Amino acid sequence: MRYVGSPCPSPVATGDEDNIIAALQHPNRINIIQLTVTTPLLERLTTLAHVPFPKLVHLELTTQTETGLTLPSKCFGGAAPLLRIIRTANIGFSALPQLLLSASNLVSLQLEAIPNTGYISPEALTTCLSTMTCLTAFHLLFLFPTSHPMSGGYQRPDPERYVVLPALKYFAFQGFCGYLEHLLSGIRTPPLKYIDITFFNQAAIFDTPQLLLFICRTDMPRSYDEAGVFLSGTDISLTLTRQGSPHRMGFRVRCMSLDWRLSCMAEICDKFFFIVSGVKQLDIGAYSSLPIAQDDMDHLSWSQFFRSFTNVERLRVAKEAASHVAYALGKEENIGILPGVLELHVEEHNGFPSVQKALIPLQRHYNHPITVHRWKSINDHQYAAADGHDRSTSVSTPSINRYDPILVLEKDFRDNCKHLCGYPHSVTIQSLFQQAQSLLLSFMQNGRAQELDNSLEISQDLLTMDTKEIPRVKIHILFAFSFALRSQEPGNMAKSVSMFETAFHDESTTTTEKIGIAWWWATFARVWSHPSMAPAYRSALSALQSLSSEIGFSTRSSRVSIGHLGTISRIPLEYASYQIERGQLELAIETIEQGKTLIWSAIYGLRPLLGRVRDVYPYLAYQFFNVSKALEAINDSLATHRVIGFPLRAREELDDIVPAQKHLRRLLRSRQVIIRQIQDLPGLGNFMKPIPYHTLQDAASQGPIVIINHCSWRCDILIVSHHSPPSLIPTSEGFPELATALATYLINNNKRALLFTLKELYKHVGEPVIQRFQEMGVPPQSRIWWYPTSVFCSLPLHSMGPIPSTSRQSQFFSDFYLCSYTSAIGALIDAGSHIRSIWNYSTSLLFVNPSGHFSSHTKNERIVVWESGIPLTLLIDGQATSQAIIRGLQRRLLAHISCDSISVPGDSFCATLRLDDNAPLTLLDVVRTGILTTKLAVLSASHTAGPYKMEGLEEGLHLVSAMHYHGVSSMVGTMWGMVDDDGSSFSEEFYKALLSLGAEDGVRLGEKSAEALRVAVQNLRNRGVPLERWVNWVHYGA
Repeated sequence: MRYVGSPCPSPVATGDEDNIIAALQHPNRINIIQLTVTTPLLERLTTLAHVPFPKLVHLELTTQTETGLTLPSKCFGGAAPLLRIIRTANIGFSALPQLLLSASNLVSLQLEAIPNTGYISPEALTTCLSTMTCLTAFHLLFLFPTSHPMSGGYQRPDPERYVVLPALKYFAFQGFCGYLEHLLSGIRTPPLKYIDITFFNQAAIFDTPQLLLFICRTDMPRSYDEAGVFLSGTDISLTLTRQGSPHRMGFRVRCMSLDWRLSCMAEICDKFFFIVSGVKQLDIGAYSSLPIAQDDMDHLSWSQFFRSFTNVERLRVAKEAASHVAYALGKEENIGILPGVLELHVEEHNGFPSVQKALIPLQRHYNHPITVHRWKSINDHQYAAADGHDRSTSVSTPSINRYDPILVLEKDFRDNCKHLCGYPHSVTIQSLFQQAQSLLLSFMQNGRAQELDNSLEISQDLLTMDTKEIPRVKIHILFAFSFALRSQEPGNMAKSVSMFETAFHDESTTTTEKIGIAWWWATFARVWSHPSMAPAYRSALSALQSLSSEIGFSTRSSRVSIGHLGTISRIPLEYASYQIERGQLELAIETIEQGKTLIWSAIYGLRPLLGRVRDVYPYLAYQFFNVSKALEAINDSLATHRVIGFPLRAREELDDIVPAQKHLRRLLRSRQVIIRQIQDLPGLGNFMKPIPYHTLQDAASQGPIVIINHCSWRCDILIVSHHSPPSLIPTSEGFPELATALATYLINNNKRALLFTLKELYKHVGEPVIQRFQEMGVPPQSRIWWYPTSVFCSLPLHSMGPIPSTSRQSQFFSDFYLCSYTSAIGALIDAGSHIRSIWNYSTSLLFVNPSGHFSSHTKNERIVVWESGIPLTLLIDGQATSQAIIRGLQRRLLAHISCDSISVPGDSFCATLRLDDNAPLTLLDVVRTGILTTKLAVLSASHTAGPYKMEGLEEGLHLVSAMHYHGVSSMVGTMWGMVDDDGSSFSEEFYKALLSLGAEDGVRLGEKSAEALRVAVQNLRNRGVPLERWVNWVHYGA
């Protein structure tokens, strides 16, 4: 049973209170209780006095109030013998001792922000702990320093009556020193690995002999070689670590004054001198710049702190603390307090020269040289300059076809870890997980096996602790990667695959996480030739289908998805390449098409699919639309909380999104019912299902479809013809990398790279395709469609060449075949099914020319279209707004848009046509609109059929593809930038050719427009227009 409130405290609705109490009246059926307790609810909980919960496993009680709430006496005081996890926050829980006495199987006990009313004496707590042989994590955090301070001393307990906690690995305490001393005097925890102690600022708080004895009786190291000091506005922390060991020890003091914080920490270091004196590397950082004042008290506090670190050789200082540390070390009376220091690393900032100057006296004092280095960034994990280690990847892992997943994995972990501080500053559960990640990253960079072992050990401890602060799925993923990298032994492979499967099927795993997990699972399985390869790919495709259903109409979530399409778009292409390797060509084509449809559904929504339903059963389409709009709203609310990859989820975020996730699941179930009803309608059995090959094959009735499947594993050409099995043309070794390089080079160096690109494309693609066409009996001048994937979406396949011929003019691929592109075979089928014969001349053409783009060139463009004899409906002189254009595209069969285009780097949704209302027509506007009825649209603007930069390169995400996907049967656009004169020159030739082709029955508008484009381009070539300007124009659709 889970109930969480809003981030702002507010009374719980009466219905909610009733439901909670009603559910709690069935304790025999409850195994999880997670409640955000409110004041009105407290009065209703009195009925739970001494009620047993025989199946309860997880109890979590929190509140949003700052000072905490107190449960009614004896509430939740009944027996719970199966209880494994208890967490309270800001809750006074007087019946806790009775509950704990029955919970002998407890694994995690987290008592956080304990108010004064929640006080439990050390003696009572020790008694409760006495039977907890399974306890692995224990948090005892008081909210106020006045939580019943101990009066008098304490008696040393009888050694035979010590409570031993044989499984405890993590202990965290915050509170009064006397309480801690009394508690620890009766406890032994030999296997302890992680200890985090926080003291409130009180007089004589560091009289801690029992804490010292407690530590000495554990298996923790007696000395540490690395320490991190971190200062915030309210506290100072010291974290100790040791290379080659996962153990961590942390101390924290809460107080406001900087010099008092330093003095308190200096006293702690003095008390634990034998532990800190072995530190070789000391890191000092702060959340924000420390106070500017640098008086004698400040220098004295720093000098007191440094005196315990007698063996420090390397000191690293963040920019926020640099001036304080430099001036303190440079003071004459402080010189010599770090006798072993050899290197000083100061984070680069504007004050670095003054810091260097302040350190000159320190450098002059020692007989040995002391070097001062610029530290590029405190968040930079590439400490090559700091620690002298070579960070190049040295892990030896077999790769297939030049593809090494270790390099990709290292980049992902490096990107994830770049937000972590460069030094440890806490011993929280989350910081342990971050340490495990950092250790794995370090292993990938330098190959030290001990770091991998430590990462595995910490991960195992986190899994055993089961604190819920880290979702289990993230720990399983970390395990999977660690075993995958450990060695290529069958046992490690099997463990890695098992962990990937466990993470994928975990009920808490989000859909986006499932996609990433399944992709990594499939990738490693493919490297190892593991039999789980096919199931992994199928799981990934299944998760992708779920994503398209969940996100569908959410434009904000779609933006999130687009940011991660690198992995998502690779999945169907890599699965198809695997199927091609096994000779399953028809399945490979189905997979490519299914993947493209699912990805575009996730990006663009399901409106195009809905258009077919609306024609058959409008009411069902209306129901589907309403449920999907509700999904859009709920997904937009979850978009900021949605987790993709490894970043940790704050507990408050989890509490906030649980109700929304429940509502999301209800909406998804409702939509599934509607989908099944739609699939029962005639002709709609494949609605939101993979399209079978024999249906896809029908799209090739007017000419073959040439698919180019590109991924890191291999690159293949598949030809779909109407009455024959698919034909496979494998490409040469190394072509996948060459294709990526060509696309990148073409985008960055358009004019210089174009001819070379066209030649290479003809050599590797064009020539083999022409030869196969000849073998298949496809005559020259036939209509063909290019169906590119990945980087080929930005390559000019229609103009590959020059092709050797007897003609005086250079010949290119489009001279031999009538070329069009399609963004998906399904879009081509839809365009063909709704295509009309040659238009009725009474139908006008929507001509759009914003006033901001009005020039002599665009005026000529309008004139040449007008002179072609086609009636025009004009949107000019301030009328060319985004809403007017959308309405026009829904009502006109023909459209011509002449304007400027702009883009926002990194945001493909902002591919934009600049209009009159300062609200440009973006790709996002097209996504939000309904079905477009326009049958032919010419976009006379730059980059309408190609990416501006590397963003969007692999997705084929541009305005032409979006409009084609949303119902425009035939599109004409540009792959890159165009000069002003190109619009009028091309339009004159295009519309002249379009009209000259005649109006005989059976001639389709799409075919006419494709032929007209080729004629127009040929005439431009005859005029001597440069190569890059005529290759630029492309045709999409039927």
